[in-house]
Amino acid sequence: MTKNQLFSKHKRIWSGALAFVLALAMLLPVWGNRAEAGKEGVFLDSNVYYTLEKVQLSAGSEKSSFRFTVELVNDSDYVVDMNQYGVAVRDEAGNRYGVELTEKISSRVPAHSTKQVKYSAKLPASVSLDQLKVEIYAWDLKVSGYIRSIGMLSVAAAAEASQTAKPSAIVALGEVDSSYATDALVNFELQRAYHAYAKDNWNVYAELTVENLGTGSFKLPTALQAGLKNAEGLTFSGSVVYGGDVMLLPHQKATVVLEFPVGELSLNGALSIDFSKKAATTSANSGNNASNGSNGTTASSTNASTTSTAAVLESLPIGGYITAYNQGELQADSSNRSGLTATIESVSVAPRADGVSAESVYTLKNDGSKAVSVPALTAFYQSNGSTLTVAAEDSASHPDYLAPGESTTYYYSGVLPTGIDSSAVQLVVMEAKSASVSVPVFVANLPADAGTGAPVESGSSIYATSVGKLEINLNASYRLKSGSGDDILMSEVQVHNLQSESVKLPALYGGYYDGKNTVDATVKAVQTSAYINAGQKATLYVFATVPYDMEMYSGKLILGEGTESGGTVSKKKEWLRVNYMLQDEAVSTVTLNNTWMVSDPSRVSTGAVVEVKQYRSLTKGDSSDTVAVRINQKNLMNRSGSVVPYVGYLETSNGEVYELAASTPTGKLNKDGQAMTTLYATLPFGVLDKNAYVVFGPQIKDQIFSPAHKYKISISSNQPGPLNGETWVINESVFPFNVKIGAMERVMSSGGYFFKFRYKLEKLSDTLHNSTNRSLYFEVEDAENVIVKTFDIPLEGTGSFQSTDDVDVKQSLQVPLSDIKDLDSFTEGNRIKVYEKFENAVRYLGEITINLN
Repeated sequence: MTKNQLFSKHKRIWSGALAFVLALAMLLPVWGNRAEAGKEGVFLDSNVYYTLEKVQLSAGSEKSSFRFTVELVNDSDYVVDMNQYGVAVRDEAGNRYGVELTEKISSRVPAHSTKQVKYSAKLPASVSLDQLKVEIYAWDLKVSGYIRSIGMLSVAAAAEASQTAKPSAIVALGEVDSSYATDALVNFELQRAYHAYAKDNWNVYAELTVENLGTGSFKLPTALQAGLKNAEGLTFSGSVVYGGDVMLLPHQKATVVLEFPVGELSLNGALSIDFSKKAATTSANSGNNASNGSNGTTASSTNASTTSTAAVLESLPIGGYITAYNQGELQADSSNRSGLTATIESVSVAPRADGVSAESVYTLKNDGSKAVSVPALTAFYQSNGSTLTVAAEDSASHPDYLAPGESTTYYYSGVLPTGIDSSAVQLVVMEAKSASVSVPVFVANLPADAGTGAPVESGSSIYATSVGKLEINLNASYRLKSGSGDDILMSEVQVHNLQSESVKLPALYGGYYDGKNTVDATVKAVQTSAYINAGQKATLYVFATVPYDMEMYSGKLILGEGTESGGTVSKKKEWLRVNYMLQDEAVSTVTLNNTWMVSDPSRVSTGAVVEVKQYRSLTKGDSSDTVAVRINQKNLMNRSGSVVPYVGYLETSNGEVYELAASTPTGKLNKDGQAMTTLYATLPFGVLDKNAYVVFGPQIKDQIFSPAHKYKISISSNQPGPLNGETWVINESVFPFNVKIGAMERVMSSGGYFFKFRYKLEKLSDTLHNSTNRSLYFEVEDAENVIVKTFDIPLEGTGSFQSTDDVDVKQSLQVPLSDIKDLDSFTEGNRIKVYEKFENAVRYLGEITINLN
């Protein structure tokens, strides 16, 4: 179209009023209640104006590429034809540079609408944004050159608003391959770039969004070449590892990933991706794959050759865009289409016996409005400046899709070599684009020091796990002894479910590390359910067996999750390492009838030592003692629960340890129901002294218990019940009973003698107990203190005495004549000693002298 034709068309559309405005148009600030308020504008009239929206200057090796967008705002009542006006770029010296449209669009702008147009220009390499202005002009046959300037738009002002724009470059594919249409333009926009060790080399990976700006469909030409140029002028040949064969539809976007092997060369300073047409010949080389100079001299670890290199078509700066994230930083979706975002929620390193444990928690979240598929991810740890890589295993499972707002978390763990500088270590997350191609999609820095765990927030005790965020606190650590000679390290760890739904704890493992030794530990939650309800707390018991002479006084407590098989937990993911210190005061000291609390969800109860007694062995005479500690518990759960078993040990003043056996009833307890456990041990005579004590607690496993309590041995005095106005010869407590025996009389019969007496067994506490190993033991002596006969009478059940308030009802013990060896001594007088018998040992209750008839 000729300028005369353009001008004629202009006269047909624009009125005289508009021509007047064109003659007087000048640069004015935009006003009114519009989104563009405060921007510069070149006004055609009060309702029609141009603004400069996006600007980007890409410095190339020979020329710079300047891309910008102008917007025409038409608030008038008529259609505006943008063909009546032109756009140019001017520098501060007044030089004018021509521009090219980078897309085909209609020139007509309807009333009360806006339209954006994208342009590009080739400028000298030395030019900067603050030296440039965009000129808006009109075609005018009355002026020299047919161009009449209307106004200028400041590039620097627009650059401030565009400073968050990602680097991009527009390439005319016709310059690469002449078979492509003249409007076959593509815009490469950098999404993210990473430096990662893969394929036995250090590489820079650049993920680009490529947009077809033309009107036809095409693929990227095979002759299009990309090179990464560093600040030293070295160019590293790249290749498309993903997306190069995608058919690009008009005005559609796709993703391509470029890979640049760079070896160990520096990436500091300016970096750019230079797009060019492949040369006629290409060197076959490996290693750093770097070329330098316009003649294309290629430096390689194996060879060097000289080729004729085509001029750079466009440059895309990526200096400062090679990213490594830190804990808590959000990575937005690269394509802005799927809506997936990524966050490294926690990263940690901690020493262990076989190296340094590296733990990273990585979360993908769908912040979009549609369900998205979950990518296939793997990960490894890399060490900058070396070729070391360590596989990072993920301990979690993941869904195939994420609904809007949903997320999935990956728990990557690996063991790094001892002595490694963790500040140089990074986690690299790879996405499998196909069966044979994986590219990095996330790189995260690890902390510089070996911390005490990896809480989600610094200073907190909230940790990210495969079942969600849990608040985990170490409540106590202490050392227990055992009859085997080994000791037990025990820690009580409280877990608080902060989520709004119940969680199921996975198989867990533990350990202790004191700087020299690492000891594997068992983790047990004694609650009947593996679930922790929302807001609920549960206690984990972490215990390990160690030789008694291994100190392990302080260090790191380890807690993690794994998989269980045959009772053994294989380690998968370490949750935390926290400082522990063994504390004697963590074992609480209790006294007689001093109540303590058991808070585990499945065994909420109270306990108290209600009786401590010493017994003499019937079989070993005075050569041994049996000590019994009786514990009464009360169920505080809102439903029935099992009797809580107790175990423990006795330690003498000289350090000898004796395992305590337990006599515990079986069955269920209703709310507020009670039960009694007897812990006892038979000791050599004289060992039991005033400085001996028992250590005991609710059973965790076998002879391991927690929380632990300590009771200094003090034989409790008899606690007789009330006499209620009656005369009783024996009135003694045999918990949970009170035994009352009245005066005895001897009655002769044809077969021997009967000893008759009143008997009453009062229950002091409605406590479930085991009475099969407890009884009343009677010794009948003659006048010479010779035991003539003994009687073993159960306290309850078959064979027991009848307990009654009836004074006329008597119980009797019969001594047959055949058992009396010395009848004279027997008839002269009798004494009957009464004992409580427990586990074949007896405790003296009292004695009765016989009334002779």
